[in-house]
Amino acid sequence: MNLRTSIHASRPGLVTRLALVPAVFAIMALAAGSSAQACGGSPRALKSDPVPVFAANYVKNKLLGKAVARARYDRYHTARLRNKFGKAPIQVVADFNGDGKRDWAGLVRTRKGVINLVVIYSRGQQYRHALLQKDVGRSGYNLGVSVHLQKPGRIKGFPAENNPKSVRLVRPGFEFVYFEKSSVVYYWKKRQFAAIWTSD
Repeated sequence: MNLRTSIHASRPGLVTRLALVPAVFAIMALAAGSSAQACGGSPRALKSDPVPVFAANYVKNKLLGKAVARARYDRYHTARLRNKFGKAPIQVVADFNGDGKRDWAGLVRTRKGVINLVVIYSRGQQYRHALLQKDVGRSGYNLGVSVHLQKPGRIKGFPAENNPKSVRLVRPGFEFVYFEKSSVVYYWKKRQFAAIWTSD
């Protein structure tokens, strides 16, 4: 006579199985996170300084858009910009036209998600704007541009037709950079903003 011995573990009840569900999802989430890090997951967006109230209100009410306050870059530029600036270089606040009031230059997102470079400047008791560069990025995509303060002084232009050889800034301006492509400095000249390309 053959005797076969079987040991059967008791099957877990419904309550026990339901209690395990959150733990299973937690383990799956951890695994997914580790996998994303191993594959170089997407970096977090860099924040900029708060947008001044006058600029945020102007963009909202006059341009029907929103001033960009955070920007997403690829991993290389995120690390480089964080190390150099500690924040997203996407806006500049200074007195560009010399009337003693603060002006603002930065990125504006339209309702359609298009990002433009805009400067908002004071004229008397009111503010006006100038659209300087169109479609420099799209909402939801990595950005490939930056905005920086340009201190007064001599600026050398890039050799090109119709581009000044150099200009002397008597007031602050701002530089707009296309990563690894070109850069342009905007400055106040007489009654409007002028540009000098500094690389191409």
